[in-house]
Amino acid sequence: MAARQQDSANDDPAGDLERLVRALLAKNPSSLDAIAAGVLAASHLGLVNDTRTFARELGLAHALVIRSVTTLSSELGLITVDRQSDRSQRLRYSLTASGRAMVSSARR
Repeated sequence: MAARQQDSANDDPAGDLERLVRALLAKNPSSLDAIAAGVLAASHLGLVNDTRTFARELGLAHALVIRSVTTLSSELGLITVDRQSDRSQRLRYSLTASGRAMVSSARR
């Protein structure tokens, strides 16, 4: 939550998320899709750090979010999967240094 408070001058988490997703997509059009940009932005803003909650909050299929997180982790190295629940298939994740750098670059 502290990260979100630092990033949000006006307590509008949905607006902050949308602006950051747009910035990430504008700066990284060939490497990110909207779901991947959303995962990075939501994690950076301290809004969501797991696939189940992200899917539910945005009305997406959980499988699509898992696929995006897997790509962000194993192919792009932008997030680290910290934990996986066998029962629910929920993945908990955090940004890597490369992921934080990409978000910081998009915010400029």
